Amino acid sequence: MNILADQWAFWSATLAGDKPEPPLHPGADGEGIWDVPVEALQSGFWRFDRAAVAIWRDDAGALFILRDGMPTKPAWVCGRWPRMYRSAITKEAHDAFLESGQWPDDPPARDHNLPTDPFERSKLLIEAEAADVAAFVAVPITTKEAADKAASWAERVAKLAKEADAERAAEKKPHDDAGKAVQAKWSPLVAMADAMKRNLKRALEPYLIAEQRKEAEARAASAQAGKALEAPRNASAGRTGAKVALRSRTVALVEDLPAFVAYLAAMESPPPDLVTVCNMLALRMVSAGVEPPGVKKSVVQQAA
Repeated sequence: MNILADQWAFWSATLAGDKPEPPLHPGADGEGIWDVPVEALQSGFWRFDRAAVAIWRDDAGALFILRDGMPTKPAWVCGRWPRMYRSAITKEAHDAFLESGQWPDDPPARDHNLPTDPFERSKLLIEAEAADVAAFVAVPITTKEAADKAASWAERVAKLAKEADAERAAEKKPHDDAGKAVQAKWSPLVAMADAMKRNLKRALEPYLIAEQRKEAEARAASAQAGKALEAPRNASAGRTGAKVALRSRTVALVEDLPAFVAYLAAMESPPPDLVTVCNMLALRMVSAGVEPPGVKKSVVQQAA
Protein backbone atom coordinates (compact mmCIF):
# COMPACT_ATOMS: atom_id res chain seq x y z
CA MET A 1 0.00 0.00 0.00
CA ASN A 2 1.41 3.40 -1.02
CA ILE A 3 1.71 5.62 2.01
CA LEU A 4 2.82 8.77 0.16
CA ALA A 5 -0.07 11.17 0.77
CA ASP A 6 1.43 14.27 -0.86
CA GLN A 7 1.06 14.00 -4.64
CA TRP A 8 4.59 15.44 -5.09
CA ALA A 9 6.24 13.27 -2.43
CA PHE A 10 7.55 10.53 -4.71
CA TRP A 11 8.90 13.01 -7.25
CA SER A 12 10.50 15.17 -4.54
CA ALA A 13 12.19 12.18 -2.93
CA THR A 14 13.47 10.93 -6.29
CA LEU A 15 14.73 14.39 -7.19
CA ALA A 16 16.63 14.47 -3.88
CA GLY A 17 18.46 11.28 -4.84
CA ASP A 18 16.42 8.89 -2.70
CA LYS A 19 14.96 5.69 -4.08
CA PRO A 20 11.47 5.34 -2.62
CA GLU A 21 9.24 2.45 -3.61
CA PRO A 22 7.77 3.49 -6.99
CA PRO A 23 4.03 3.64 -7.61
CA LEU A 24 2.64 0.92 -9.87
CA HIS A 25 1.67 3.52 -12.47
CA PRO A 26 1.99 7.31 -12.88
CA GLY A 27 -1.64 7.85 -11.91
CA ALA A 28 -0.95 6.47 -8.42
CA ASP A 29 1.24 9.08 -6.73
CA GLY A 30 3.40 9.41 -9.85
CA GLU A 31 2.85 13.13 -10.09
CA GLY A 32 5.92 15.15 -10.87
CA ILE A 33 8.15 16.30 -13.73
CA TRP A 34 10.11 13.66 -15.63
CA ASP A 35 12.72 13.21 -18.35
CA VAL A 36 11.24 10.40 -20.48
CA PRO A 37 13.12 8.35 -23.12
CA VAL A 38 11.35 8.24 -26.47
CA GLU A 39 12.19 6.01 -29.42
CA ALA A 40 10.99 6.09 -33.03
CA LEU A 41 11.96 4.34 -36.26
CA GLN A 42 13.00 6.98 -38.78
CA SER A 43 14.56 6.33 -42.20
CA GLY A 44 15.56 2.83 -41.16
CA PHE A 45 17.27 3.97 -37.94
CA TRP A 46 16.01 3.93 -34.38
CA ARG A 47 16.03 7.48 -33.08
CA PHE A 48 16.22 7.86 -29.31
CA ASP A 49 15.03 11.19 -27.98
CA ARG A 50 13.74 12.64 -24.72
CA ALA A 51 10.48 14.22 -23.70
CA ALA A 52 9.65 16.50 -20.77
CA VAL A 53 6.56 15.10 -19.04
CA ALA A 54 4.61 16.86 -16.29
CA ILE A 55 1.97 14.95 -14.29
CA TRP A 56 -0.32 16.42 -11.63
CA ARG A 57 -3.84 16.40 -10.24
CA ASP A 58 -6.07 19.38 -9.64
CA ASP A 59 -8.04 19.95 -6.44
CA ALA A 60 -10.90 17.82 -7.80
CA GLY A 61 -8.52 14.89 -8.39
CA ALA A 62 -8.52 15.13 -12.20
CA LEU A 63 -5.26 13.81 -13.74
CA PHE A 64 -3.31 16.03 -16.17
CA ILE A 65 -0.36 14.89 -18.28
CA LEU A 66 1.66 17.17 -20.55
CA ARG A 67 4.33 15.89 -22.95
CA ASP A 68 6.61 18.72 -24.08
CA GLY A 69 3.89 21.13 -23.03
CA MET A 70 1.11 19.36 -24.93
CA PRO A 71 -1.61 17.10 -23.47
CA THR A 72 -0.97 13.38 -23.93
CA LYS A 73 -2.85 10.20 -23.08
CA PRO A 74 -2.15 8.34 -19.82
CA ALA A 75 -1.49 5.15 -21.82
CA TRP A 76 1.56 6.77 -23.43
CA VAL A 77 3.08 7.49 -20.03
CA CYS A 78 2.04 4.21 -18.42
CA GLY A 79 3.95 2.21 -21.03
CA ARG A 80 7.11 4.15 -20.22
CA TRP A 81 6.69 4.42 -16.46
CA PRO A 82 9.20 1.63 -15.57
CA ARG A 83 11.92 3.56 -17.46
CA MET A 84 11.04 7.07 -16.29
CA TYR A 85 10.25 6.95 -12.58
CA ARG A 86 13.93 7.39 -11.59
CA SER A 87 14.49 10.35 -13.96
CA ALA A 88 12.92 13.22 -12.06
CA ILE A 89 13.87 16.71 -13.24
CA THR A 90 13.40 20.16 -11.76
CA LYS A 91 10.72 22.56 -12.91
CA GLU A 92 13.51 24.90 -14.03
CA ALA A 93 15.01 22.21 -16.31
CA HIS A 94 11.53 21.41 -17.65
CA ASP A 95 10.74 25.06 -18.42
CA ALA A 96 14.19 25.66 -19.97
CA PHE A 97 13.69 22.66 -22.28
CA LEU A 98 10.28 23.88 -23.40
CA GLU A 99 11.74 27.30 -24.15
CA SER A 100 14.94 26.26 -25.95
CA GLY A 101 14.43 22.63 -26.98
CA GLN A 102 17.76 21.83 -25.32
CA TRP A 103 18.43 19.84 -22.14
CA PRO A 104 21.17 21.15 -19.83
CA ASP A 105 23.32 18.09 -20.58
CA ASP A 106 22.72 18.15 -24.35
CA PRO A 107 25.72 18.57 -26.67
CA PRO A 108 25.69 21.74 -28.80
CA ALA A 109 22.73 21.90 -31.18
CA ARG A 110 23.39 21.46 -34.89
CA ASP A 111 21.87 23.34 -37.82
CA HIS A 112 19.05 21.27 -39.31
CA ASN A 113 19.62 22.80 -42.77
CA LEU A 114 21.87 19.94 -43.87
CA PRO A 115 22.89 18.63 -47.31
CA THR A 116 20.71 15.90 -48.79
CA ASP A 117 23.73 13.92 -50.01
CA PRO A 118 24.46 11.30 -47.31
CA PHE A 119 28.23 11.68 -47.52
CA GLU A 120 28.22 15.48 -47.42
CA ARG A 121 25.71 15.39 -44.54
CA SER A 122 27.81 12.94 -42.49
CA LYS A 123 31.01 14.82 -43.32
CA LEU A 124 29.58 18.14 -42.18
CA LEU A 125 28.13 16.73 -38.96
CA ILE A 126 31.12 14.58 -37.95
CA GLU A 127 33.72 17.25 -38.71
CA ALA A 128 31.70 19.82 -36.74
CA GLU A 129 31.45 17.39 -33.81
CA ALA A 130 35.19 16.70 -33.97
CA ALA A 131 36.07 20.35 -33.50
CA ASP A 132 33.65 20.84 -30.60
CA VAL A 133 34.54 17.55 -28.89
CA ALA A 134 38.27 18.39 -29.05
CA ALA A 135 37.60 21.66 -27.24
CA PHE A 136 35.27 19.99 -24.72
CA VAL A 137 37.64 17.15 -23.70
CA ALA A 138 40.55 19.59 -23.37
CA VAL A 139 38.95 20.74 -20.09
CA PRO A 140 38.77 18.19 -17.22
CA ILE A 141 35.25 17.04 -16.36
CA THR A 142 34.54 18.02 -12.76
CA THR A 143 30.74 18.48 -12.58
CA LYS A 144 27.72 16.21 -12.95
CA GLU A 145 26.36 18.41 -15.72
CA ALA A 146 29.60 18.13 -17.72
CA ALA A 147 29.72 14.37 -17.11
CA ASP A 148 26.13 13.97 -18.34
CA LYS A 149 26.93 16.10 -21.38
CA ALA A 150 29.94 13.90 -22.20
CA ALA A 151 27.79 10.76 -21.99
CA SER A 152 25.06 12.25 -24.19
CA TRP A 153 27.64 13.50 -26.64
CA ALA A 154 29.30 10.08 -26.86
CA GLU A 155 25.90 8.57 -27.67
CA ARG A 156 25.26 11.17 -30.37
CA VAL A 157 28.58 10.69 -32.15
CA ALA A 158 28.14 6.92 -31.90
CA LYS A 159 24.85 7.31 -33.77
CA LEU A 160 26.62 9.43 -36.39
CA ALA A 161 29.25 6.72 -36.79
CA LYS A 162 26.58 4.04 -37.13
CA GLU A 163 24.65 6.04 -39.71
CA ALA A 164 27.81 6.84 -41.70
CA ASP A 165 28.86 3.20 -41.66
CA ALA A 166 25.41 2.12 -42.85
CA GLU A 167 25.61 4.60 -45.74
CA ARG A 168 29.14 3.36 -46.54
CA ALA A 169 27.91 -0.24 -46.63
CA ALA A 170 24.94 0.70 -48.82
CA GLU A 171 27.14 2.58 -51.28
CA LYS A 172 29.71 -0.21 -51.36
CA LYS A 173 27.18 -3.06 -51.71
CA PRO A 174 26.76 -2.83 -55.51
CA HIS A 175 30.54 -3.02 -55.88
CA ASP A 176 30.70 -5.95 -53.45
CA ASP A 177 27.94 -7.73 -55.33
CA ALA A 178 29.66 -7.10 -58.65
CA GLY A 179 32.97 -8.34 -57.22
CA LYS A 180 31.30 -11.48 -55.86
CA ALA A 181 29.76 -12.13 -59.27
CA VAL A 182 33.18 -11.85 -60.95
CA GLN A 183 34.71 -14.13 -58.32
CA ALA A 184 31.94 -16.69 -58.73
CA LYS A 185 32.43 -16.62 -62.50
CA TRP A 186 36.22 -16.99 -62.62
CA SER A 187 37.32 -18.60 -59.36
CA PRO A 188 36.26 -22.19 -60.27
CA LEU A 189 38.30 -22.06 -63.48
CA VAL A 190 41.34 -20.60 -61.70
CA ALA A 191 41.05 -23.22 -58.94
CA MET A 192 40.74 -26.03 -61.51
CA ALA A 193 43.87 -24.87 -63.36
CA ASP A 194 45.82 -24.47 -60.08
CA ALA A 195 44.80 -27.97 -59.00
CA MET A 196 46.00 -29.42 -62.32
CA LYS A 197 49.34 -27.62 -61.94
CA ARG A 198 49.80 -29.06 -58.42
CA ASN A 199 48.83 -32.56 -59.56
CA LEU A 200 51.29 -32.47 -62.47
CA LYS A 201 54.13 -31.31 -60.23
CA ARG A 202 53.29 -33.94 -57.58
CA ALA A 203 53.33 -36.57 -60.35
CA LEU A 204 56.82 -35.34 -61.34
CA GLU A 205 58.31 -35.63 -57.85
CA PRO A 206 59.11 -39.41 -57.86
CA TYR A 207 60.83 -39.09 -61.24
CA LEU A 208 62.83 -36.01 -60.21
CA ILE A 209 63.87 -37.60 -56.90
CA ALA A 210 65.04 -40.71 -58.74
CA GLU A 211 67.03 -38.58 -61.19
CA GLN A 212 68.56 -36.65 -58.32
CA ARG A 213 69.61 -39.92 -56.70
CA LYS A 214 71.18 -41.14 -59.97
CA GLU A 215 73.20 -37.93 -60.28
CA ALA A 216 74.40 -38.22 -56.68
CA GLU A 217 75.49 -41.81 -57.29
CA ALA A 218 77.28 -40.75 -60.50
CA ARG A 219 79.09 -37.94 -58.67
CA ALA A 220 80.16 -40.33 -55.93
CA ALA A 221 81.55 -42.75 -58.53
CA SER A 222 83.41 -39.92 -60.31
CA ALA A 223 84.89 -38.70 -57.06
CA GLN A 224 86.06 -42.22 -56.22
CA ALA A 225 87.68 -42.47 -59.65
CA GLY A 226 89.45 -39.13 -59.14
CA LYS A 227 87.57 -37.35 -61.89
CA ALA A 228 86.83 -33.62 -61.80
CA LEU A 229 83.33 -32.89 -60.52
CA GLU A 230 80.95 -30.37 -61.99
CA ALA A 231 78.76 -28.20 -59.82
CA PRO A 232 75.77 -30.19 -58.56
CA ARG A 233 72.46 -29.54 -60.30
CA ASN A 234 68.93 -30.12 -59.15
CA ALA A 235 67.01 -32.61 -61.23
CA SER A 236 64.56 -30.88 -63.54
CA ALA A 237 62.17 -31.50 -66.39
CA GLY A 238 60.81 -29.31 -69.16
CA ARG A 239 62.20 -26.61 -71.39
CA THR A 240 63.29 -23.12 -70.39
CA GLY A 241 60.27 -21.12 -69.32
CA ALA A 242 58.34 -24.27 -68.43
CA LYS A 243 60.86 -26.02 -66.25
CA VAL A 244 60.02 -27.90 -63.07
CA ALA A 245 62.87 -28.68 -60.66
CA LEU A 246 63.29 -30.04 -57.16
CA ARG A 247 63.60 -27.36 -54.52
CA SER A 248 64.80 -27.91 -50.98
CA ARG A 249 63.10 -26.18 -48.08
CA THR A 250 63.72 -26.31 -44.36
CA VAL A 251 60.94 -27.66 -42.14
CA ALA A 252 60.92 -27.37 -38.33
CA LEU A 253 58.75 -29.50 -36.03
CA VAL A 254 58.75 -28.92 -32.26
CA GLU A 255 59.14 -32.34 -30.62
CA ASP A 256 59.74 -31.19 -27.01
CA LEU A 257 57.37 -28.28 -26.37
CA PRO A 258 58.35 -27.60 -22.70
CA ALA A 259 62.04 -27.47 -23.62
CA PHE A 260 61.44 -25.18 -26.57
CA VAL A 261 59.18 -22.81 -24.60
CA ALA A 262 61.70 -22.70 -21.74
CA TYR A 263 64.42 -21.81 -24.25
CA LEU A 264 62.32 -18.94 -25.65
CA ALA A 265 61.36 -17.69 -22.18
CA ALA A 266 65.00 -17.65 -21.10
CA MET A 267 66.00 -15.35 -23.97
CA GLU A 268 66.96 -11.82 -22.97
CA SER A 269 64.48 -10.46 -25.53
CA PRO A 270 61.81 -13.08 -26.21
CA PRO A 271 60.20 -12.87 -29.66
CA PRO A 272 57.34 -10.33 -29.70
CA ASP A 273 55.03 -12.95 -31.22
CA LEU A 274 55.61 -15.17 -28.17
CA VAL A 275 54.77 -12.34 -25.76
CA THR A 276 51.59 -11.52 -27.70
CA VAL A 277 50.41 -15.13 -27.73
CA CYS A 278 51.24 -15.60 -24.02
CA ASN A 279 49.28 -12.46 -23.06
CA MET A 280 46.32 -13.64 -25.12
CA LEU A 281 46.36 -17.08 -23.49
CA ALA A 282 46.78 -15.56 -20.02
CA LEU A 283 43.75 -13.30 -20.53
CA ARG A 284 41.70 -16.24 -21.77
CA MET A 285 42.63 -18.34 -18.74
CA VAL A 286 42.08 -15.54 -16.20
CA SER A 287 38.68 -14.77 -17.77
CA ALA A 288 37.79 -18.45 -17.29
CA GLY A 289 38.67 -18.28 -13.59
CA VAL A 290 42.10 -19.94 -13.86
CA GLU A 291 45.09 -18.33 -12.11
CA PRO A 292 48.21 -19.48 -13.98
CA PRO A 293 51.59 -18.91 -12.34
CA GLY A 294 53.57 -15.90 -13.44
CA VAL A 295 50.43 -13.93 -14.41
CA LYS A 296 49.32 -10.76 -12.59
CA LYS A 297 45.58 -10.16 -12.65
CA SER A 298 44.37 -6.57 -12.53
CA VAL A 299 41.14 -4.74 -13.24
CA VAL A 300 41.22 -1.77 -15.58
CA GLN A 301 38.26 0.60 -15.57
CA GLN A 302 37.28 2.60 -18.61
CA ALA A 303 34.20 4.44 -19.81
CA ALA A 304 31.97 2.24 -21.93
